[in-house]
Amino acid sequence: MPAYTLKLSVNEQGLKNIHASGQKVTVVKSIDSGHEVAWLLFDPFMQNMIIWEDAYSVYASPNAIEAGATIVAESIKAASDGNIYDFENGSFSAGVPSPDQTDYIVKNNDSNIMINGTSMITSGLYQRASVNGSDTAAPLNAASILFNETALFTPSETIKVFLSSYSNSGTVISSLTSDGVIGSALTVTYTDNLAANIIFNDATNTFEMA
Repeated sequence: MPAYTLKLSVNEQGLKNIHASGQKVTVVKSIDSGHEVAWLLFDPFMQNMIIWEDAYSVYASPNAIEAGATIVAESIKAASDGNIYDFENGSFSAGVPSPDQTDYIVKNNDSNIMINGTSMITSGLYQRASVNGSDTAAPLNAASILFNETALFTPSETIKVFLSSYSNSGTVISSLTSDGVIGSALTVTYTDNLAANIIFNDATNTFEMA
């Protein structure tokens, strides 16, 4: 499977700006449904490398989707596109092909998990990455799935990179509100390319293509 890379360069003044603000480099992955979630959060060096493969898992969580809340994946299952994964008794099934589908599909068959008094789970896609040589993994999005409902998730190799005051991967993203500070985002799309280079502009405190 292909491996995608993002190289980020930050000069000395840029590092000072970022560290003084207490913010982190934040990466969000584009999924066609659900709420955006901070996939990767890290304190940068002058030279940074992020690597990930085209491999996804599905997850389930009992955490409510609220701006600034952290979604913790309690159940995780390596997944293949076009398969439907039944969630029941706290875990996922092995997955069964669904005809004419290319999405990742989750069916909530577990009536026992309650979120704010309602029988439902928070679910979405989950992905691993290497950030400056350290392995990490987190949810990519968060969707509420009621008992007996089915959700379809389609990822794309498009990411957004920005600064934020969030502390944890898996944080539900919102606009500039009381739950956190978010900087202007740079969108990076991987089409025929597997690699992208970006820089941090210390004058505007934004990310740019190199």
